[in-house]
Amino acid sequence: MRVVALVSGGKDSCYNMMQCVSAGHEIVALANLHPPRQSEDEMDSYMYQTVGHSSIHLYAEAMDLPLYRASIKGAAHASDKEYSPTEGDEVEDLHRLLSKIKDDVNFEAVSVGAILSDYQRVRVENVCSRLGLTSLAYLWRRDQAELLQEMISCQVHAVLVKVAALGLLPDKHLGQSLQEIRPHMELMAERYGLNVCGEGGEYETFTLDCPLFKKRIIVDDQKTVVHSDDAFAPVAYLNFTRTRLEDKDMGDLSQAQRIQGLPLPSVRPALVAETRAAALANGSTECPPDDATIAPEPSVAESEGWFWIGPIDGREGGGQSGLAVALDQLSEVLSAHQLTVRDLALVGMYVARLSQYAALNAEYVRRVGESGPARVCLQAPLPAGVTVRLEAAALRPAAAPRRALHVQSVSHWAPANIGPYSQSVQCGDVLHVAGMIGLDPASMRLVRGGANQARLALRHVRRVIEASVAGADDGWVAQTTCYVTEPALALPASLGCVVVVPALPRAASVEWHVTAHARNAQFQTRQSSLQLDGTTLQVSVRWSAAHRLAATTVLCACPAGAPSPDQLGACLRATLGCLRARAGSAAACRLRLFHRCLAITGLALDAARPKRD
Repeated sequence: MRVVALVSGGKDSCYNMMQCVSAGHEIVALANLHPPRQSEDEMDSYMYQTVGHSSIHLYAEAMDLPLYRASIKGAAHASDKEYSPTEGDEVEDLHRLLSKIKDDVNFEAVSVGAILSDYQRVRVENVCSRLGLTSLAYLWRRDQAELLQEMISCQVHAVLVKVAALGLLPDKHLGQSLQEIRPHMELMAERYGLNVCGEGGEYETFTLDCPLFKKRIIVDDQKTVVHSDDAFAPVAYLNFTRTRLEDKDMGDLSQAQRIQGLPLPSVRPALVAETRAAALANGSTECPPDDATIAPEPSVAESEGWFWIGPIDGREGGGQSGLAVALDQLSEVLSAHQLTVRDLALVGMYVARLSQYAALNAEYVRRVGESGPARVCLQAPLPAGVTVRLEAAALRPAAAPRRALHVQSVSHWAPANIGPYSQSVQCGDVLHVAGMIGLDPASMRLVRGGANQARLALRHVRRVIEASVAGADDGWVAQTTCYVTEPALALPASLGCVVVVPALPRAASVEWHVTAHARNAQFQTRQSSLQLDGTTLQVSVRWSAAHRLAATTVLCACPAGAPSPDQLGACLRATLGCLRARAGSAAACRLRLFHRCLAITGLALDAARPKRD
């Protein structure tokens, strides 16, 4: 893609440009926002670094690129987590600047040096979405100690131009390079919890040279300006009073060639050890269509503000697609209970043919919105004439606060949500994580190999959980379902339920779906073996009486092949008995059933058929 890079002069915006070039993109222009009066050294802004702005003009010649600049006229008026266009807000200055550039330059993406700030990321993504651009934020949520060392190793020569933290002294640390400050920042991080990359406002930098520069910036004269002479955490910055450019011996190398051989990060899923692989015998994943022609009425269960809705079958008719019909019915059910689509936390979408995935997504975003609930999507054998089946979980707003994680920037962190769903939705103590497949976050392409996809997708799950809730980790995981397209990719049953399905989005081999809970440690687990009419049932039940939540997994081994209706009924009764013995006989139980469609020989997990809850 052709990229306009937002540059502040700092190390992060420069290093993210290098990441863009490494990913195969082309930097075509630079953009910068500066204080309203050029004579100002800096100004307070939640969005933009302004210290060092007087030397930004040198970037244009150093990189041989056009530089577009505009003054910051607005202020931080809209401070909510989510941003909507607000007159007079400083975010609109960025919108105007990028709009102006679009009149002159053909580009599709914006390079953004955000590392940790949701405030900045959400607002840049909002501007990019309004202008039809992709946000490229390859540094997003990178490990900061690793990132700082990486910048040094990749020859980013940046110096500290502002200090504002305990342990940083103007007369000692201003002007130091990243390499010089790194040991001290690691010590300060250990002693005081400072951010080694300065993401807590501890320091700001100005880049004097990097592999993308054809000329380096030389500072001939500077002065120190003390903003606050605090005895413990003084605030001061450098004002470059005389700067110039110096030629570099670059030869005829292109931007991409200049960064070849540098230790830039890449996805190495074979080295990721978040999961273990376990092979099962091959089995059939084909399933004959259901002959049912009457759509079941969706059931609705409610418990303490939570609503579970489904199944809702969508059949084409009246000029509408099956998904449009299903979403209309879902909206009606929600409305009947004084809910809207904004109250949805999770949607399960089972489709008859994933070859229609793009059209389904387009319809879905029109009805649900771009930052909707977490979503799980897979292909499954559905009744004849049914093109899509939906199930959903919603929470009444008064029951608990709802917070969605909707990261649209392309990065090395986890896959961007270019689709119409959120990576996760937190409702009180419960965290619903969207289905994750093994996409390389930087390129949004599937990595090769089902085992690599499984490991990488599970890494995405972990990172989404950590980004969704401060202090959350793998210990929050309460329930997992691993959808695979081949039985040989199935993981150990101890990790959760494994289901073999005909197909997954983007032709992925593995998709992880995880539900997490803040008090997962209070859940209890019991595993037992039951004998019913010659059928062995391995039942694993996890429950929390205090939180009225439970989950069960049943593995059924039938010597004669598929279980009979009587055996299946006995299995369900036993499972419900296990749940209600712990949650109370009056508890409402929601079950999602995946069952064998064809009798086969050997151990196998067959195509998933989601049944009536």
